[in-house]
Amino acid sequence: MISLQIQIAIGTAISVAVRVLGLAVLAGAVTGTIAAGYRLYARETMPARLGVLVGLSAVAVWLNTVVALSQYVAPGTDPLALPVVLRNVLAFAASAGAADVGRRVGDRLAANSSVLTGARSVEGEVSPLVKAVGRVITVTLPATIGDVSGYEPVPEGTKEELAGATFVFPRGLTVAELRDRLETRLADDHGIGHVDCEIGTDGTVRNLSVGLRASGLGPRLAPDTSAVAIRADPAPGASPGDTVQLWHAGERVSTGELRDSTEEIATLALESGETPLESGEYRLVTLGVGTGAERSVRTLFRSVAREREVDASLAGTCVADWDGVVLAIEGARFEALPDSDRRLEKGEVVYALDQAATV
Repeated sequence: MISLQIQIAIGTAISVAVRVLGLAVLAGAVTGTIAAGYRLYARETMPARLGVLVGLSAVAVWLNTVVALSQYVAPGTDPLALPVVLRNVLAFAASAGAADVGRRVGDRLAANSSVLTGARSVEGEVSPLVKAVGRVITVTLPATIGDVSGYEPVPEGTKEELAGATFVFPRGLTVAELRDRLETRLADDHGIGHVDCEIGTDGTVRNLSVGLRASGLGPRLAPDTSAVAIRADPAPGASPGDTVQLWHAGERVSTGELRDSTEEIATLALESGETPLESGEYRLVTLGVGTGAERSVRTLFRSVAREREVDASLAGTCVADWDGVVLAIEGARFEALPDSDRRLEKGEVVYALDQAATV
């Protein structure tokens, strides 16, 4: 009689152990699958508490289904009986541990998915993760912000506001992703069109240059000069910067500078009063070197000069106090190469070079 009871107890224990083990495997498999999908989608590890919750949810669904079916298959079964309660508690405890293990395994398998698929190389550039202490990445902009060549400069007030500013981003980003997030943030919050920055693996911004938009042809035109597109076919050896004569119907219309050309369309920089209005095809005659020296110098100064409006802090200062070479001052009239003792007035626009060596 005693041996029979022992056999029954052993059988019951084995049955409970098998059921608990099966539920633990179920929790681990479900959590591992969800953790792998979470890793592939969010590119970060699933939180431990969320993994345990997912595993226990799968076990709870299974046990509720079993209890619901037992009401019809075995009507006399009491779900609140002590053996049933102890078995369920053991199942939940084992499933919680198995869920955490499954979360770790699924995350590792998803992270090494390229190895599982037999890939021997990774296409494109692999960007390292940004090293961060804590749950966020803190990015501090440098104190000096430069201008991007070929783009309209950002106002000095905006650059002063951004100098030394701190931005916070979530951790787990690669260097490339952090750079994209920073560019998007500057574009949305400050209206900056182009950002050129260098970010280290520790999240430090080593170099930052900004610009509003790509500068077009207008800023590179000399005063009293207009750009016009005409239907013409320049000489095969002609290139942007050459001085050309514009002919139409056997008469010379104007002399200008070739800026760009395609198969049938040429863009010329001409004096504003000599812009052609006749329709039809024109002929271009390329002139020798030296005929457009004055135009070239004016265009060069226009393209490299830095434009700044005189505010209250600069009003009353002399040209000699300016940090750079002052080319011209535009106020009530346009004044080129002003005297060193010329005082600036509020509202005037100063065209200057940061370094004379630029020319």
